[in-house]
Amino acid sequence: MEKVKIGILGLGAISGIYLKNLSSVFRNVEILGIYDLIEEKAEKVQEEYHISKVYKNMEEMLDDPEIEIVLNLTRPLEHYHVTKSALLAGKHVYSEKPLATTFEEGKELVALAKQQNLLLGGAPDTFLGAGIQTCKKIIDSGFIGKPI
Repeated sequence: MEKVKIGILGLGAISGIYLKNLSSVFRNVEILGIYDLIEEKAEKVQEEYHISKVYKNMEEMLDDPEIEIVLNLTRPLEHYHVTKSALLAGKHVYSEKPLATTFEEGKELVALAKQQNLLLGGAPDTFLGAGIQTCKKIIDSGFIGKPI
C-alpha cells in the first residue's frame, strides 16, 4: 500500500500527539516534511521522528508536489490563512480547531475545498471529546438539576 504523504505546519504543544500517532499508529501515512517558525524546533522534531524534509517556509511545503495533505497545527489566528493557502495550492487539509476565527471564514474554506474538489477536516476534540460528552450526558440526565 502506498502511503499518503503529509506535511505538518506548526510544531507547538499539540503537535506531540499528532507526531506520535502519525508515526506509530497510522501505518498508511508518512510525515514527509515539517515547518515551524522556530527552525531549531523543526530540526529537533526531524531528528526525533526521522522526517525527511524541513521546509524553509510554508510556501516551500505548499509547492512540494509530493505533499498530499497539510496538517495545520499553527496558531488559531493563522488557521484561516494557512488553510486557504493550502487549498489554493491543491492540498487536502486537516486543521486543528478552530477551522477559522469567524463563521464566515469557515464557510469560505468549506466552499473553497468543495470548489477545488479537496477534502477539508478539522479536530472536533473539544466538543466531541470524552470530557465534554460526559458533562453533556450528566446535564441532560438531570443529575445536577437544571443549570441556570
